[in-house]
Amino acid sequence: MKSNRFAPAMVSLLFTLALLSGFSEVAVAQSGKADSSNGVSNLKPYTPPQMAPGFPGQGDANDWKKATKFFNLGIDASGAGKFPEAIKLYNQAIGIYPYDFMYYANLGYALERNSKPAEGVIACKKAIQLQKDFGGAWENLGNCEYDLGHYKESRDAFNHALKCELTVRKRDELIKVVQKLTEQIDKSK
Repeated sequence: MKSNRFAPAMVSLLFTLALLSGFSEVAVAQSGKADSSNGVSNLKPYTPPQMAPGFPGQGDANDWKKATKFFNLGIDASGAGKFPEAIKLYNQAIGIYPYDFMYYANLGYALERNSKPAEGVIACKKAIQLQKDFGGAWENLGNCEYDLGHYKESRDAFNHALKCELTVRKRDELIKVVQKLTEQIDKSK
């Protein structure tokens, strides 16, 4: 009865790729300016500002950049189904920079997939504490609660996810999950 999993790491991954490439339209988007006086947009090598895109704004941006390396390795490990390794890597990222909700949301996902849903609940709740409108953390929390047999809490978490920005496909999927959970809860009364 589990939904397809949401690995909520694409934004950080794309940002890291932009950093590695050395150029980014993000710099133009941030300033709202592009020098096109000669008819050509002058994109300059991207240097992260003090509050880089994706940087949560707390702590030290250099710590965040260091931690993001471990986070991205965690994404790779998780994608390969190596959840114990992913858990270690996400925890390393959190140890360096404990303010990024994505780190905790992905940790919650990996813990749930590694049959540690109670620990996943804690990680997901921390992600939600840091970013209340992140649907991926709510969905991961719903999956953890479901694994624990907490169907009402699971449904509530999925309902919270539905209040967040989601793709149409993910929204449709979660609506079906909530309906099935509601039926299951009603039968148990």
